[in-house]
Amino acid sequence: MIFSPAEGRKCYVECHKESLEDFFRTHKKEIVEMGIYEFDQEVYERVLREDSEAIGIKKGIKIGHNQGIEIGKERIFRIYKEIRKGETDNKKIAESCSCTVEEVKTAREQFGV
Repeated sequence: MIFSPAEGRKCYVECHKESLEDFFRTHKKEIVEMGIYEFDQEVYERVLREDSEAIGIKKGIKIGHNQGIEIGKERIFRIYKEIRKGETDNKKIAESCSCTVEEVKTAREQFGV
C-alpha cells in the first residue's frame, strides 16, 4: 500500500500521538523557553521585510511591463493613423507621435507599409 505524504504524516501522528503528548508534557518548559529565547525579532523582521520587498519588486516589474506594452500599442496606433492619413515622411511622423524615426521604421515594417 502506498500513502500520500499527507496520509503518511497522519498515520505517523496517530501512531505516535501518545509518545508525542508525553514528550511535550515532559519537556514543556524547555520547549516554551526555546521558543522564547531562540526567536530573534530582528531576524524575523528583516526576513519579513526582504520577502515583502521581493514581492513588491516582482509586482512592480509586472505592472511596469504591462504599462510599457500599453504605451507601445498606443504609440504604434498613432504611427499607423499618421501613415493612413497619407504621411510619408518618417521624421514628421516621429515628431507628431513623440517617438523616434527608428520606431516609425519598425512600425512600418510590422504593418508592411
